[in-house]
Amino acid sequence: MTTDLEMALKHSDLIDRLVLDPKTAESLGRVGQLWLDPTTHHVLGFACKGVLGLGRHRYTWAQIESIGSEGIMVSVPAADEPRKPSAAEPVIEAEVWTDTGNKAGMLIDYRIHRATGAVVDYLFTADGWGGLTHGVYALPPRAMVSMTSKRVVARATAIQQAELYTPGITQKVSQAKDFIQDDYARTKQDISGVVSGTQAIANQFKEKISGVASQVQGSTQKLTEQAKVTLSDTASQVQQTTQQVSGQAKEKLSQLQETTQKVTGQAKEKIADVAGQVQQTTQKLTKPAVKPEPPDEGSV
Repeated sequence: MTTDLEMALKHSDLIDRLVLDPKTAESLGRVGQLWLDPTTHHVLGFACKGVLGLGRHRYTWAQIESIGSEGIMVSVPAADEPRKPSAAEPVIEAEVWTDTGNKAGMLIDYRIHRATGAVVDYLFTADGWGGLTHGVYALPPRAMVSMTSKRVVARATAIQQAELYTPGITQKVSQAKDFIQDDYARTKQDISGVVSGTQAIANQFKEKISGVASQVQGSTQKLTEQAKVTLSDTASQVQQTTQQVSGQAKEKLSQLQETTQKVTGQAKEKIADVAGQVQQTTQKLTKPAVKPEPPDEGSV
C-alpha cells in the first residue's frame, strides 16, 4: 500500500518544472509559484511562467493530469484561466516562531501529496531552541497556529517534538562517531571470527592431510606387497622356464652326441671300406704280368 510520504513531492522539486499540454505536446511554460492556502494547508494551484517571463498561465491543482520526474501534464480549459486565491501565501523563507514567543528557525520547504495537493509536512531549519540541534525538522500541519509570508507560528511542544528530517553537521559528526565505534566493534568481531574460522580451516586441513597420508601409506604398503608377490611369482616362473629350457637343451645335446657318434662310426666304416678297396686296387695294379712260355720244339 502506497503511503502519503511515498506520494509526497517537495515544493522545491516542483518549482521550474516543465508544464506540457498532453493533447498538443506543446510547452506551456514552467512552474513559477505554488498557491498555498495556509488555513486549509492545501496547494490550490500554481502560476506558470513562459519564456523570459512572458505568457504567464494559471492552473488549479485539479487540472493536473500527471506529475512526472521531468514535467507536469495539465488539461487546458476552454474557459478563462483561474485567478490566484487571495488566501494564498508564499511561506518559503518565513521565520518559524513558537506560540510562547521564541524564534525556533526558518521554514525552507514543504511536502505535498501529489494526488490531493494537501501539505504532508512543513520543513524548517532549527536555530538550537528547545534543545534542537542544527538540521532540518518536519512539522505536521496541525502544529501550525498561523502562517504569513514573513512568519509562521507553531506550537512550542510540537517544535520540541519535531521529527528530524535531515541531520545537521552536529548529528552527522555524532553519527559518524557512532558509526566508527560500531564499525570498529564489528571489525574486531569480524577479525575474531576470521581468526577462529582460519584455525578451524587449518585443523580441518591437518585432519585431511593426515587422512590422505594414512591412505597413501596404506596404498603404498599394499602396492609393495603386491609387487613382492608379483616378483616372487615371476622369479618362480623364470626359474621353471629356465629349468625346462635347460632340460630340453640337455636332451638335444645328448641326441646330438648320439647322432655324432653314429655318423662318426658310419664314417669310419665307410673310410675302412674305401681304404680296403683302394688297397686291393693298388695291389692289382702293382702285381707283375706273367710272361707266356715258349712252345715245345717237339710239338712243332
